Amino acid sequence: MYHSGDVGILKTQRKFEDPTAWTHGVFVYDSANATAADRMKMYINGVQETSFSTETYPTQDVTTMPWNISGYTVSLGANFGGGGFGTITL
Repeated sequence: MYHSGDVGILKTQRKFEDPTAWTHGVFVYDSANATAADRMKMYINGVQETSFSTETYPTQDVTTMPWNISGYTVSLGANFGGGGFGTITL
């Protein structure tokens, strides 16, 4: 995630190489959490991912992330501007 200078990146080390496999992903965002690692969580097929090649957590209590706000597009697996920001990569 990237918005107004705040960044959130979770890039798992796992490889998802079977294009025929169904994968269920759940992403949790809780900016009020005092523990940085609990502000964003990723679950794949019901199991929390805990090993990341890249993990950057947003500032506590950031309210500018455009989740569920009319007029904003939320992308998963995107790399905005080539700078590595805005990525939640499965």
